[in-house]
Amino acid sequence: MRFPAVRIVPTFASLKSLLFNTATLTALTIGAAVALFALSPPVLEEIELNWLDLRFRARGALAPGSAVVLAAIDEKSLAAEGRWPWPRVRIAALIDALSRDGAKVISFDVLFSESQDDGRLALIGELERALDAEKIADTRLRRILRERRKAADEDQLLANAIERSKTPVVLGYFFHMSEEGVGFRIDASDIERRFEAIAGSKYPLVYQDPQAKAAPFIKAYAPQANLPIFTDKAASSGFFSVTSDRDGVVRWMPLVMSGRAADVPVA
Repeated sequence: MRFPAVRIVPTFASLKSLLFNTATLTALTIGAAVALFALSPPVLEEIELNWLDLRFRARGALAPGSAVVLAAIDEKSLAAEGRWPWPRVRIAALIDALSRDGAKVISFDVLFSESQDDGRLALIGELERALDAEKIADTRLRRILRERRKAADEDQLLANAIERSKTPVVLGYFFHMSEEGVGFRIDASDIERRFEAIAGSKYPLVYQDPQAKAAPFIKAYAPQANLPIFTDKAASSGFFSVTSDRDGVVRWMPLVMSGRAADVPVA
């Protein structure tokens, strides 16, 4: 016995029930969320950042602990000590005082990348050459010039203070993130030399999953390091580069950065 074919025409109500049932809505929601996560539009990032700011404002400010004390270079300090940069002999005296008063660690987030020469060393050198040319062998005058040279060499005075400090001294440096940020192209050999200058802050051992496509570290272009006369005397060094979010606000600090294709990360 044959039954006649029946054509089923879906009604608007049946379509509405199919489209708006719980399972369909759940699937559509998950699909939309996955698509937005994959595309990562800027508007979602801004919403997340604003939500993070709101949570911190709701939490309120936390009272700072007493373990870390900041010697700030602020308006009050500049009014008392004069304009920045301060003489290296003043920084040396600060290290001596902190070491003597029992600080556990002394760290700097300022850079000593250039030699400080206020002209006194050049003048003393000219006097010494003039004495040599005139063959003047006055021992007292020569002794005075040697003493003045020691007092005028403020780079060496700071290096001596770092070396004799009973408290470990940690120097700071920063990274140029791109050639455009520097404003000129740094020679490859100079970049290599700069990374060698911060070799002491490399992690001694890094394990990376061989299946990983790339290390999840921020890539830097070139470091701006301290003079070797200071780095060689310091206990260690660390970078103080900051990274801002899309809206220009600094909300976090990178603990690890990397430079060069085969370089290990530095802290």
